[in-house]
Amino acid sequence: MLDVNKFSCDFAAVHGYLCSDGYVANNRPNTKMRYKIGFRNMNLVLLKDFQKRFEKTFGLRPNLSKAVDRCEVGSKPIHSFLIDNFSSFSSWKWSMPEGLPNKSAAFWLRAFFDAEGTVRARKGKDREISAESVNRKGLLQIKSALLGFGISCKITSRKARPTHTIYIFGKDNLERFHNKIGFLHPSKKAKLEEALGSYVSYTWDFPDENNLLTRFVVNKMRERAKVHKPGYIQMCSIIEENLHLLSENLQLFFGVTAEVYGPRTNKHSIYYELKIFRREDVLKIFENNLISKLQKQKLIDYLKF
Repeated sequence: MLDVNKFSCDFAAVHGYLCSDGYVANNRPNTKMRYKIGFRNMNLVLLKDFQKRFEKTFGLRPNLSKAVDRCEVGSKPIHSFLIDNFSSFSSWKWSMPEGLPNKSAAFWLRAFFDAEGTVRARKGKDREISAESVNRKGLLQIKSALLGFGISCKITSRKARPTHTIYIFGKDNLERFHNKIGFLHPSKKAKLEEALGSYVSYTWDFPDENNLLTRFVVNKMRERAKVHKPGYIQMCSIIEENLHLLSENLQLFFGVTAEVYGPRTNKHSIYYELKIFRREDVLKIFENNLISKLQKQKLIDYLKF
């Protein structure tokens, strides 16, 4: 029988599946299959993954049900091995193995969240991975394992029922989960990618090549620069470095001097401000068409030329 101290990635995934939607059952004598090990799920990808990894681990291939809602096998030796070494896989008592190497831990976590996890991807609202369980101790073990991958999370308890929920949220944590653990479940995988894609990047990606960089500066000015009375030009960003780089490139390519100020504050955020206020620099902006047609007309009106 398998050496319990050698937790391969396949064994880790099987264990994670069993702790989530799995079962290791000892039925009444004289039943058709007394000692059963199985995994319930409506997703065929996960069922086949459990089937494949179980066979690699134990040398016995579980069978898919006709309804394709579970994958199970009957075996007293495997049942005894699992119960003797891990005690229980029930909802209340399952336990994540301790001391798993990161590679095996990633497979365990992926299997668990593939089966039990929920992914939300509402832009600006709920972008999170969660899993609910009655087993708080098990969720605390998962929380500790996630920290090993640099993934922070929180656990909350329900008031209306005796369950607890683990939440993973924040762009950095979701990215680490995506890159280091991930989903096999197709819709959950797509939902996580949607959630990550919904985050807005506030850092401007300045190109390296001069022609592209010049075009980038022109487009950014036309997109964001505003003209104010009595004729100065302003642009704001919550990232100070954006404006310093823009200022450097305005000087490099167009001979325009721009000053960066801040931090400033308003009701919603802290931001920084780029200003072009000397008349000779404002005229260079005008002559090089570095502002939109609407802003250019405002400049004509303010400067009377």
